[in-house]
Amino acid sequence: AGNWTDGAPEPGETVKFTTAAEITGEFDLGDKTLIIENTATVKNRVVFSGTGGIVIRSNSTSVPFRQEPQNMGSFSGGVRIESGQFSIIYNGSNPTTAGDSSSPVTVVRPARLHFSSWTSRLANDLIIDGNGSTASWQAVYVSNPGETHGTVTANTDFEIGSGYEKFTAKKDVVATGHTITCNMGSYNANFEKKVDASIVWKGKGTLTLSGTSPNADNALELQKGTNVMSSTAVWGGTNIIVKGAGTRLKTSVTSNLSPDAVLRVSDGGLLDISGSASVGELYVDGEKMPSGMYNVENLPSTVVGGVLAVGLTVKTWIGGATG
Repeated sequence: AGNWTDGAPEPGETVKFTTAAEITGEFDLGDKTLIIENTATVKNRVVFSGTGGIVIRSNSTSVPFRQEPQNMGSFSGGVRIESGQFSIIYNGSNPTTAGDSSSPVTVVRPARLHFSSWTSRLANDLIIDGNGSTASWQAVYVSNPGETHGTVTANTDFEIGSGYEKFTAKKDVVATGHTITCNMGSYNANFEKKVDASIVWKGKGTLTLSGTSPNADNALELQKGTNVMSSTAVWGGTNIIVKGAGTRLKTSVTSNLSPDAVLRVSDGGLLDISGSASVGELYVDGEKMPSGMYNVENLPSTVVGGVLAVGLTVKTWIGGATG
């Protein structure tokens, strides 16, 4: 117990705190890994240098290992969270860098990354590692607005959860062949760039997609709230589910949806189409709808705006071409 305020760790040293403690000062890791067990708080202006990294093995998710509010130095070995949680806190308008910005932060099952105060921004790339399992767990938790400013990659299904605020991914999110479950309560999530993964949206708020989803196997399942596809979004996945009273899929342009998509709407789900959209098949409460054009007049229980073409080849002629 106590505070660690000076001196360098011995090579490969494991630092154990039996009670919450503070770490301050300057530490050269050399090429070794510093292992921190139990609970610790990295205070402002702490500096770690060297090519080594930091491994966190906390026995608690309620007392975070964190840095406040400055960056943690230039060490280039990355941060690996193997249990407990790593909390990112507010750092003014600048993203927080956990060591050198080119080194990743890795969250390993069952640990989690926590965005904990004001608008917390992580500059580093984020790796989500299932530790040999692909079963979903809450790898990211937001109790204040949280932003990832680096690429997010995952080799597993995982969950983003919120107790209070929104989540924003500023760069690509790549979890090919896996599913991201957004359990956001009443709050929003924004994916501004590519999402190569399936998404299950359980929040009452709004899911906004602005990038591409290039894989036809990427499913989109909306269980609550609203999904807004911005004018730059292109969801290439062919399995789209909208279910639950008031759950709404809202498009901005025709190119938001794949013309090969199979769209399943049930239990009061709604389609709010801006202008027109085209899909391969439409099911409403399990019944396959005939090919044709659907709108608020002929399918008012489902289409609340615009025109949805189902099973039709739709061509947009540019420059007044005819024939």
